[in-house]
Amino acid sequence: YYFYNVFTALPVTEDTPSHICYHRNYNILGYENGQCVVSFPGQPTNFDPVAGSTLYPFGERITGLLSLNGTALGVLCESSIHALAGDILTATDNNNAVSQVISPYSGAIEYCVIDAGGTPLFADYRGISTIDATDKYGDFENGRVSYQITPFLSNRVNERFAYQASGSALLFAYAAKNKNQARFVFEDGVVLTCGLPAGDRGFEFTKQQYVDSANLDTMVPVAI
Repeated sequence: YYFYNVFTALPVTEDTPSHICYHRNYNILGYENGQCVVSFPGQPTNFDPVAGSTLYPFGERITGLLSLNGTALGVLCESSIHALAGDILTATDNNNAVSQVISPYSGAIEYCVIDAGGTPLFADYRGISTIDATDKYGDFENGRVSYQITPFLSNRVNERFAYQASGSALLFAYAAKNKNQARFVFEDGVVLTCGLPAGDRGFEFTKQQYVDSANLDTMVPVAI
């Protein structure tokens, strides 16, 4: 029933965040210019730096925000992945948050960063991975949970770098937590379903093609 304008300390022309995350009683905003703005604790609409809102620069476009295990906040950028750990309190001496680099060479495709029921997943130009795997293996192939379907996935996640687009780019991802799945939606109507590990089973992938049975036109979800 209400609409409320929220302003940060950023210039008005730049104060349009691309990403938002609620983390440990804070509202976190992520921007194209690489800024990450944290609200005053317990007041998700208060981004006044005088009151205690905090700003963290990451130097490149933020493509996703995600709460990680423990108290850390994952800040995923175009070509690197960071974790903001510690107490994000205020811009005073009480603030002891520490930024650490999880991956210096691999970032995330925008809108493809999700929490799939406690499993933080993201897609980059090498495939699909978890934050834990990237932290453990660095940027090598064995850090990707999708290595078994690399022939199918490789061109699709690299579509944004292609000289000539083929119309099969990865658009976004979402979690189907009631089915223990993560789903990745592509421009040509293909949906890649990732079954999360359960018992002795690891990550399992299937794909579906969404078409209109009447005229076979591709149907692509545009919002979840």
